[in-house]
Amino acid sequence: MRRLIGYIGESHHWYAPPDRDGLTPLHCAARSGHDQVVDLLLEKGAPFLAKTKNGLAPLHMASQGDHVDSARILLYHKAPVDDVTVDYLTALHVAAHCGHVKVAKLLLDRKADPNARALNGFTPLHIACKKNRIKVVELLLKHGASIEATTERLDLHHPRGSLHGLYEHLIQNGANPDAHGEGETLGAALRPPSQPDRHHPNSLRKWCKCRCPGE
Repeated sequence: MRRLIGYIGESHHWYAPPDRDGLTPLHCAARSGHDQVVDLLLEKGAPFLAKTKNGLAPLHMASQGDHVDSARILLYHKAPVDDVTVDYLTALHVAAHCGHVKVAKLLLDRKADPNARALNGFTPLHIACKKNRIKVVELLLKHGASIEATTERLDLHHPRGSLHGLYEHLIQNGANPDAHGEGETLGAALRPPSQPDRHHPNSLRKWCKCRCPGE
């Protein structure tokens, strides 16, 4: 690593072409949290806007690896905080998915959009809820994430009991478990089976069938 740093430092302008997946040395340094290499590469003109085939920028890589300092360096060098992948995922979506609170806080402090929508309609809050990242959920709500943002359907793969704390937290922050419209809200998706949606004509019947299979 010292030899690489020395080589980069001695070069007036250092650049290496991306590999077949679009990865550049800056992507790799950010993904591994090699902060000094990230800084040197940027000082030598490495393209912070470079994308992989999936549209991942170096900032996405730093967020995925929970490398706060690498992310901070990229942002200092004017990397766009809301840059998106081919699926319109921002670095904040990635941090929410991984449960990286420190990186998420840095991005939000640098004005990342807490309500940015991916191609499937998911916001960072949807993803944090889907992955049961309660600390990230709390952080996003403090920074203005919309608790009533809808998606086509939010499939949750956790045991219902493990989501009870998340459901209660969302309700305390104003989520409406009975909200209806175009899509499904977080409150409705997380509603425990013991709390039927009273406003849906079939919900009570479905709930009773769940509670009383013989009926």
